[in-house]
Amino acid sequence: MHGRSSGVRACPDAPFPLDASADMNPLVPLFILVSLPIAAISLVLYTDTGIEPALVWATVKTFVILGIVAGALSFGASRLAERTKA
Repeated sequence: MHGRSSGVRACPDAPFPLDASADMNPLVPLFILVSLPIAAISLVLYTDTGIEPALVWATVKTFVILGIVAGALSFGASRLAERTKA
């Protein structure tokens, strides 16, 4: 596809370009995909009277910490890949 356009053009007034996936961290869609059901389950567990709220908060904290670790690993891997390309 040298010199051919896909026919999709970014709108200059759009909040983000349509081809943002080229620069986006690959963990972002995965994080969104995983966090939506976890948020729904956490909401149900938190509103349930038989579940201790501290347990739900511990689960949320663990998920946040694992997300930070995954982001740091992804960032480090991308920097390492850039360094090996040059």
